[in-house]
Amino acid sequence: MHRSWDEFAAIHSKACLGSKLEIPMESFTRAVEIVLKESELQDSPDFRPSVEMWRYAVRNSGYVQARVATARIQRELSSFV
Repeated sequence: MHRSWDEFAAIHSKACLGSKLEIPMESFTRAVEIVLKESELQDSPDFRPSVEMWRYAVRNSGYVQARVATARIQRELSSFV
């Protein structure tokens, strides 16, 4: 697996989101953006972002907050049916 996927899976599990792991494009692109910005000074042909860098990026991507908000909205909407 890819480091970013592993980190999203880990944070998904740690947050006890319960539902299937689905990564919104906004969260994924935000994580990639964070990695690119954090690593720009280290750039070289052999550079590979570390596990710690991916972990930091995923945790700061807004993924958990987005999933929690989506679940809450879905619960609220289902109460109207």
